[in-house]
Order: sequence, then structure tokens, then C-alpha cells
Amino acid sequence: MASTRLLPNLLIVGAMRSGTTTAYRALSEHPEVFMSPWKEPHFLGLEGKRPTYSGPGDDALNRNAVVSASTYQELFRNGVEYPWRGEASATYLYLPAAVRGIRRHTDDPRLVILLRDPVDRAYSAYRYMSGQEREPCDTFAAALADEERRITEGWAPMWHYRRASHYRPQLERLFDAFPSDRVHVALFDDLQDRPREVFASMFAWLGVDDSFEVPVSTSNRSGPARSRALGYLLKSSRMRQRVGRRLPAFVMKPLRAAREANVQLADPELTPALRRELIGQFRDDIEYVEQLTGRRLPAWKSEGE
Repeated sequence: MASTRLLPNLLIVGAMRSGTTTAYRALSEHPEVFMSPWKEPHFLGLEGKRPTYSGPGDDALNRNAVVSASTYQELFRNGVEYPWRGEASATYLYLPAAVRGIRRHTDDPRLVILLRDPVDRAYSAYRYMSGQEREPCDTFAAALADEERRITEGWAPMWHYRRASHYRPQLERLFDAFPSDRVHVALFDDLQDRPREVFASMFAWLGVDDSFEVPVSTSNRSGPARSRALGYLLKSSRMRQRVGRRLPAFVMKPLRAAREANVQLADPELTPALRRELIGQFRDDIEYVEQLTGRRLPAWKSEGE
């Protein structure tokens, strides 16, 4: 194995659709933290195997995922002098293989977990895939009913709307493998309401300057695009990976703003009845997160109006 100086020691591991992009951007701004220019290489969850996910549009993930150790190490080449080098593959919390990959390819890493109301997380994933024009079902309820078939057929983790929101087995697996003082848990609710406090706490946990204030934007809309052509250009993973790594922040910021503005917010499909049903399915997961964080989470149990 190459020197650990070329490997990450800081990982944002998930959960998907729970603020990992916001955390990645904020950590990237800190002068003592180097974050990979490729946010989600997925390498540690794949164990060197090219994925063969079969859902609509999954071929892009299959092509772009990093499966070579040397390619993965190259992502951190410019971070050798930084005390912290990281990446943010939000699939790591969900994929069992990621625990083995993290232990094999990193040395005493710090892990960041962001958790969101599991019902909202699942619905956000559905909206995201709908916005990508990949979701074949017209309603969230229909997509949930089709989920087990999709999993059986090998669709990518983002399609696992309900299963990826069952936090307890994922968290237990991670805490069984890593000391609790090496894991930092933050809540999406706090990230929305008081992001600077969230990042000050995260910086203090890392032992870096916690007075450093990063410009944060917690907007991460999901849904169908107003303009399909503009949406395709702005969401293109290849465009972001090849161009975004070369453009400075003052150029990338308006591009991100254009992408957010291009989202067409549709009428909500998460009815109180469906939310009530899902809360019942996630109750054990919610209670586990309450126990883990020492926080009561009444909003996660609210059935809405």
C-alpha cells in the first residue's frame, strides 16, 4: 500500500440526501482541510470492483466510480501537507463493504455522518431521481411499492428509498467497527437552521480553527427541471468532474445557483397517510438516533396535517 499521506483520513460517509454536499463544500473551504476535487469516488465501498448497477441512468455511476487504488490515491496528491484529507461518498454508510474498504485503505480515519428525518430523506431521494428524469414511477407511493424489485435487480443505492432510511443497522455496523470518538454525527435539521454552529462543532472535533466561518448554502432542491437542456448540462457528472475541478469558486457558485433555480417544485406527493405509514416503519430507527444523539426528535415523528 502507498503511504497513508496520500490517502484520506476524513470521510463524510452519508446519509444520502442529508446534507453531505453542503458539508463537503464547507470543509473544502477550511484552510486546514483538503477535500478531494471529486466529491464521491465511491472507492471504499466498491473494493476495487467496477459496479454493474442496472437502474435507469446507473451506467454513469458504473463508468465514473473509482475502482483503482492508484487513481484513488491521486485524488489526494495535492493534500499531502494538510492535516486532514477527505472525500464525501454518501453511499459508505449504506454499503456494508465500505467498512472493510475504510479499514483496509485508511489509517485511523475520522468519519462524519449526517442524518435526516428518514421519511424526508426517502422522499428527497425520490424527488432527486425524478428531477434527473430517471424515476419511472409517477408517484412516490408507486416507487416505494417497486423498491424491492429494483433492489433485487441491482439498481444503485440511491434508488433504495425506504431501505437506505433504515438507519439503525447502518449505524450499528459503523459503530461496531470504529471507536465512537472517531465518529461525528450531525443532523440535517441543525444544518438547515444553524449551519455555522454545526460546522464550528465539526471543526472543533477535528482540532482545527473552529472560528473559521465558511459561506454556506443549505439549499439542495430536488425535483423536475424547468428546462431539460439546461438541467442536463448543469447536472452532468462528467461536466462537473472535468470542468468543475478547473473553475474557481466565483464561477462555480453561479453555476450551482442556476441549477437550483432550474428546479421546478412540483405539488407534494408525500401525503399525511403515507407519511404516517412510513413513520411506523422507521420508528425503531428514529428512536435509535434519539438515543445516539441524546436528542428528542418530535418533528421526525410528526405525521403532518
